[in-house]
Amino acid sequence: MQTNPIQNRPLTLIAIVVVAVLWQLAGWTQTLTTFQDGEPARASEVTDNFAALKAKIEALEQDLEALAPFQHPDRYYPNWRFEPDFYLTLPAMAGSWAGFLYEDEDYWYWTNLTGLQDPAIVVSEKARYNINLMANTGGENPERIWAGAFVRRAPDIDAQHKAEHLAGVVSPNEPSHTGDLMFYHVRLSHHRNQGFATFNYSKDADLSYGDSGDSDWQYAMTRSMVESVITGLYALLDLTSTTHVKHCPTINLHLNLNYSVNVTGPDCASIPLDLP
Repeated sequence: MQTNPIQNRPLTLIAIVVVAVLWQLAGWTQTLTTFQDGEPARASEVTDNFAALKAKIEALEQDLEALAPFQHPDRYYPNWRFEPDFYLTLPAMAGSWAGFLYEDEDYWYWTNLTGLQDPAIVVSEKARYNINLMANTGGENPERIWAGAFVRRAPDIDAQHKAEHLAGVVSPNEPSHTGDLMFYHVRLSHHRNQGFATFNYSKDADLSYGDSGDSDWQYAMTRSMVESVITGLYALLDLTSTTHVKHCPTINLHLNLNYSVNVTGPDCASIPLDLP
């Protein structure tokens, strides 16, 4: 049976970091000034030793930060290399709601023919969802309700944004920044027995954010926007109910002028639970 290299990546990274830490410690001790019993110690040498110790501790702390995602299996870090304090968690849940996080960054592609006389090949993107929530109503005719969130870094938008900042091309209504914003691509999904919900995106009329369309901002969200969207989705689905499961055939996401996001559902329905 073949081993999936993706599954082994966390263990490989941990091994690399541990070896690097031990290697650094072994070499670093040789750079300190050694004092012999009875010999006077110069203040400058003692100070240099303490300075070296401080620098080494700070370097080791940075190395250990690389292990943060594997110390917290209940968190998903979309961008731990550059925003190590940004992570998403599962919501509080009750009833039959259950959830799992998926931390990988896999993308894969498939081709689809349009069916025209001279068919063009359409290449589409597909990826696993990082937040996966599922409920079952139970009873004689059980129904499945699912919700998912895909959150990935958007490094192309990061680079574009940085280049525009360096060139002085800055929209007057962008979030306050110094050219160092990180951006994320967010995709949501929700279904009832494989009948998928429609997601509608809109934004404040005074925002040019996203340039070409009302829905473009879903591909270039800042961290605070991501958190606003995920929190809003959790609240909309009423995940802590012990009496029903909520399904929303239509979900509207509106980007406000202050970059908060309203998540609403005009036609949501509550499905009674029949649990043992």
